[in-house]
Amino acid sequence: MHSIETQLQARLQAFDLKRFLDSGVALVECPNCARTRSLEPRSGVLRFPSHGKRKTHTPNTEQRWAIEQTIWEVVGGERT
Repeated sequence: MHSIETQLQARLQAFDLKRFLDSGVALVECPNCARTRSLEPRSGVLRFPSHGKRKTHTPNTEQRWAIEQTIWEVVGGERT
């Protein structure tokens, strides 16, 4: 699982922190398993905590950050 966590952290490093903060959306979806967590920057970096694979198959519908193609975008929920 270590390599998956490393890949996730590399993807989060590509995250535009200003865009994240300006969006007001703190929920982020793991691109590997779709588990969601509310994140906040620590020392200017987003870190997704270590976690087990998501066990439910219920679709995520909340507004959240997710990778669309190769770019982090806000998806789901009602956008204003």
